[in-house]
Amino acid sequence: MGLHKVPYQRLIFSRTAAGVYVAGFAAYWIISLNLVWLANYLIKAVQMSPANAAWVIALPSAMQMMLAPSLAYVSQRLSQAGVSSRVSRGILGTLCVMTGGVSMACMPFVPLGAAKIFLLGLSFSVGSVIFTLGSTLIGEISPTPQRGAMLGITNSLHTLAGLCAPFAMGRIVDITLDPAEGFRTGFVYAGSFVAALGLLAALLINPEKDLQRFRDSQEIP
Repeated sequence: MGLHKVPYQRLIFSRTAAGVYVAGFAAYWIISLNLVWLANYLIKAVQMSPANAAWVIALPSAMQMMLAPSLAYVSQRLSQAGVSSRVSRGILGTLCVMTGGVSMACMPFVPLGAAKIFLLGLSFSVGSVIFTLGSTLIGEISPTPQRGAMLGITNSLHTLAGLCAPFAMGRIVDITLDPAEGFRTGFVYAGSFVAALGLLAALLINPEKDLQRFRDSQEIP
């Protein structure tokens, strides 16, 4: 049975929508740090030359181009195998966010080398998978006429992290005398925060239950 129009209050505050907001906010937090602070970190804290830093800065984008379609394919295959959307999209997407957060929290403690570069690339790339899977989850719980509005609301909430993340990192770096120590602390806090939000999102997202709840409410005369 297809869904008729659902009151926006129920859609916006459903558990699945809330979980997608939280996971996307966490992933966008990482993107914002990448855009604003990664170059400064590599040059001032890691002591890379600008030329070498440029190559490292390009790595997350390259990894994202590989990870996003690969993990979307894994999600699709899981769905085709009968795995619930909560797992094939929700758990998989939020696990990517948590992986990005944990990698970021560990990355400052690893000496410069292949392992550090890998963790850096993973930190700033894998969480973005939630944008694709999250949009699918929002579309799954939203009646067709309301999907565009719900996706717009979701994207607006995600991008709020673009205001918060650079400011928070800047405050942490500014209050420490040593930039390297400031970045180390900032990335540990940011990674822990992102991982915690990913875990919270995993607990919230459950499209099957939300859809059943919407249907039950429409069947009540």
